[in-house]
Amino acid sequence: MVAGASAAGADPVPVLTVSVHDRGPTAAQVASAVGALGADALSGDALRRELLARFGRYAPQEDVLRPQREAIAAGETAMFAQGRPAGRRRLQPALTAMEAAPDALELQESNRAAYLKGLFLMARIAHEDRRPDEAEAWLRRAFAFDPWWMPSDYDCPLRFRPIVARLRPPAVASAPSATGTLSVRAPREGCTVSVDDARSASTAQTIEQPAPARTHRVSVRCGEVSRVRTVTVAAGGTTALALDPRLDALLRVADLPGLNYPTAPESPAVVVSDAAAVGAALGAARVVLLSHDRPVVVDVTRGEAVRDEVAARVEQALGGAPILHSTVNTTPVTDPRADLRPQPSRGPGAGPWVLLGAGVASLAAGGAFLYLRGDALQTFHGYCRTDGTCPDEPTQRAAQPSRDDAALFTTLSVVAGAVGVAAVTGAVLWYALSPRRAAATALRVSPWSTATAVGLSLGARF
Repeated sequence: MVAGASAAGADPVPVLTVSVHDRGPTAAQVASAVGALGADALSGDALRRELLARFGRYAPQEDVLRPQREAIAAGETAMFAQGRPAGRRRLQPALTAMEAAPDALELQESNRAAYLKGLFLMARIAHEDRRPDEAEAWLRRAFAFDPWWMPSDYDCPLRFRPIVARLRPPAVASAPSATGTLSVRAPREGCTVSVDDARSASTAQTIEQPAPARTHRVSVRCGEVSRVRTVTVAAGGTTALALDPRLDALLRVADLPGLNYPTAPESPAVVVSDAAAVGAALGAARVVLLSHDRPVVVDVTRGEAVRDEVAARVEQALGGAPILHSTVNTTPVTDPRADLRPQPSRGPGAGPWVLLGAGVASLAAGGAFLYLRGDALQTFHGYCRTDGTCPDEPTQRAAQPSRDDAALFTTLSVVAGAVGVAAVTGAVLWYALSPRRAAATALRVSPWSTATAVGLSLGARF
């Protein structure tokens, strides 16, 4: 059997990139690894489709379609208040703009409801304008977007209901109202589970609730929001789903699919564990990780980096770069001659001097406030006696601002003086109590000789 046939029959090997703050391998490095694996490799668009199928898409955290929702609400008002042409002018551009943002439209319930309402209003306008083909086209777009959608009796006029019922998908119209159980497991307690954007009241790690036997959108929030998964609940049975928002947040689907960490992971073992989780979701036995400097091959079942035939092929394609398996759980080599005892710092540094300067400045400010206090008291005594009494009420009113100034400057001088004394005292104690590194001691032995004697000289430097 030729090698190509063997490779084609093997399980696909996902090729994931590993980036830290968007710094990762180049497209050329990924292409080299994929070329070495040949038909075994799962990468590019094929890997992107698999990741989206297993992990779903993100609903944007920003409310990007809020203006369009408001335009649809305004279009409904205009249709009844100003006529059908005014409603059409507002509704149609809003619907087109919503379709240009599919993630926000399909994965956020408020946008879905507004979009369906806008489609139905356009169908009503066309029906009342005696354009039956256009009205049916709008309704078909609504049912294609959500087969289970039905307008409310309040929104749908009695004469329009037979048309809506006729265009509803037959499989949905005849489906019994069966239910099943949806079980969603979060990574820990305290997370919030949302099904079709309706949040569960419980924050237990596993949430089980009855749900109609159809497709639902599920997400979990544990600080960050998970990707939105689409799951179909079977009638009379239990459908289980596990979501990990942390892993979802690391997973990058666009461009070069892989894991993108905001900061460097604590150890390579963290990356290996995350890659094994992604590989398990994809049903793969091996995962190839490519960072900006070295490749890693992960055994998904064992959850560890390995060196095997796949690793050898990738290593050779990347110019003999070492496989990372030897760096996981290894102890760094230390020079045995190095002194590993912690050394005290060389004194306190500039901190005490900065504190001392602030204390001196505060004392100077206290002295200035004391001088201003004396000046205010001198002005006050020009109006009133030294015991604080004034000869009459007009004189007291004239002297009152000087008395208030004297009281204010008294308070400021006391506060500034106290702060200054505390700062100076703290600076002195900081400087006196800070540890200092002892200077290195060096011994030197030198031989010497003269015409009549020989010996050794001993020198020391401290």
